[in-house]
Amino acid sequence: MDCIYTTKDGRSKTRTVKHGHTPPKFILIDGKRGYRDHGAEKGGRTGNADPWPLHSNSLRFSPSRKEEFEQFMGSNGIQATLDKKGRVIMRDNQHRNAILEATNQADLDAGYGQRAPTAY
Repeated sequence: MDCIYTTKDGRSKTRTVKHGHTPPKFILIDGKRGYRDHGAEKGGRTGNADPWPLHSNSLRFSPSRKEEFEQFMGSNGIQATLDKKGRVIMRDNQHRNAILEATNQADLDAGYGQRAPTAY
């Protein structure tokens, strides 16, 4: 069984463990603790990865209207663009909040410091 370990600064290493043996909770990678990364083992995003820039799957526009979108955002004082699939590219949490506010959107799963609905 292959176990993937990742440090907080994003370095990772794979260690093979014999079937039936318990893999260690952490290993040393270049002198820093690397913790087991179950998300990376399942083929998903690594647990320690920085999510920014975020390509939003929820907030999309037609790629053919990219110029119109950029002009609209510019008129609101926000520099934003779309990727090839029409997903809005958000640089960080403040940028995300500004885009959501300009488009009159909110995140129903908002966390601390994120734009949430004012009423339901």
